[in-house]
Amino acid sequence: MKALQEAINDISRLENIIKKINGTQYSGSWEWREILHSKDSSYQVLEAWDRDGKETPMEPHCHDDLVETVFVLIGSIYVNTKDRNGLEDVYIIGEGEFINFPSKVIHSTCPTKGTKALIICRPAEPAYVIS
Repeated sequence: MKALQEAINDISRLENIIKKINGTQYSGSWEWREILHSKDSSYQVLEAWDRDGKETPMEPHCHDDLVETVFVLIGSIYVNTKDRNGLEDVYIIGEGEFINFPSKVIHSTCPTKGTKALIICRPAEPAYVIS
């Protein structure tokens, strides 16, 4: 949790913090794959999961022109946000809960061991597409 709070001050471009491996992408303890992409790129759905049980946060980032919604299926997620006014918030969301990250809101998330989630991006996030 401390690493998550410290990481929010070091904002990265999304393209620079994502690594690709065997048809999936990962950052921190998250790993994900795209499971649906609309024909017009108005949305995409990602399946995401804890990949290593180490609770390493994804580096803080924001999306310029999209809304990202994370729905927790199993487990829980540490969330750290920083809004346009610089106000920070840290909390946990659990099974059956979701969070929306509006465009330009700096955020970092960290899955607890065994977490699984669905992520919806509107419109589709090009950085999350494996070509």
